[in-house]
Amino acid sequence: MRILTIGNFDGVHVGHQKLIETAVKLAVRKKSKSCLMTFEGVPSVPRGCSLTTLDEKIELLSGFGLNEIVVLNDEKSLWEMPPEKFIERILLRLSPSDVVVGYNFRFGKNASGTLRLMKKFLKKRKIEIRVIPAVRCEGEVVSSSDVRRSLVKGDVMDVRRKLDRFYGISGTRRRGSGIAKKLGFPTINLEVDRNKLLPSGIFAGNAVAGDSIFKCIVYIGTSPTLKKDAKREIEFHVLDGKFDDKRSNWQVGLIRKIRDEVRFLSVSDLKKQIKKDIII
Repeated sequence: MRILTIGNFDGVHVGHQKLIETAVKLAVRKKSKSCLMTFEGVPSVPRGCSLTTLDEKIELLSGFGLNEIVVLNDEKSLWEMPPEKFIERILLRLSPSDVVVGYNFRFGKNASGTLRLMKKFLKKRKIEIRVIPAVRCEGEVVSSSDVRRSLVKGDVMDVRRKLDRFYGISGTRRRGSGIAKKLGFPTINLEVDRNKLLPSGIFAGNAVAGDSIFKCIVYIGTSPTLKKDAKREIEFHVLDGKFDDKRSNWQVGLIRKIRDEVRFLSVSDLKKQIKKDIII
């Protein structure tokens, strides 16, 4: 038998963490396995708006002591499934003794499945459902949508409070144009999952590769001073030049926003501003 918790868990914010911790503690008490069911994308989250990629989400979830993590693929048939069928074909297959969900959990086609419906179905099978109330941060109910709004505004300090960690962006090093190096501020450019939600601007951050952490300045934008009609890019400049820039996989954590992206009248003005950004 399993103690099962279900959700999208995008961002793995403090509300999600409460669900997971409840399930894990209950499993220990009942000497059962703790199991988390999540999804590879959901229709309610538009492309390019995910707080965590699937790999990032699994890595974060793996740190909570769960016995099992089950990922349901992003298939149309799953989202077209009536709520009753979801319970019968998906949920019950995991043989849960208890199900732990959030106060606003919905499931099935068009999110038409309610907690009331789930309680009705599970009661017949003597499966207990435990509903976790909203978790608040400075008086606000924490939700993935709320975290997204803060991130788009560039308020990464508010995002940090709601995630209980810096907002992390994982990526693979790719070849850049070399312009930043010519300006005297060499950067590492990252290829990031296209579904990842990114704010715009210049940020103070940490760059992590393996066990090494470096202070850095993170730039997310379209380089309006240097390029025309460029796509948005992410790159970072390490403040301590003594590092191995040949590493392939990096994660940057956004600590605070320094400023918005602007178009400068000249490259000289841009260089002066970058020097100020580094000192701030």
